[in-house]
Amino acid sequence: MTTTSHAATAVTPLAPRDRRSARRLLACGLLAGPVLLGVGLAQVFTRDGFDLDRHALSQLALGPWGFVQIVNFLVTGVLVIAAARGLRGALGPGRGTVWGPRLLAGFGTGMLIAGVFVADPAFGC
Repeated sequence: MTTTSHAATAVTPLAPRDRRSARRLLACGLLAGPVLLGVGLAQVFTRDGFDLDRHALSQLALGPWGFVQIVNFLVTGVLVIAAARGLRGALGPGRGTVWGPRLLAGFGTGMLIAGVFVADPAFGC
């Protein structure tokens, strides 16, 4: 029976400049959720006839003020992708080092796509 040994991979610490950069990018991820929900809820409360029980948040992209929600989706997507980049730089070797940032970037890409392709009108929107 042949056994193989796995060599321990040494984690090289990030340089101070790289750590600051990674922290800034990760801070973008902290801003993404409050920006998306804050701008979305501000529109919900100011748009006549919009009801969260009947309408999806993406339907705010319709109508004369729809550009606000489109920009909201685009900004949120960029913030999430920046956070994915920061996460990639901040993680050491391990299982989630590759797929964690990739999945987060995929979500950010989905937000960009939601900003580009507007929802269909439904339920009075």
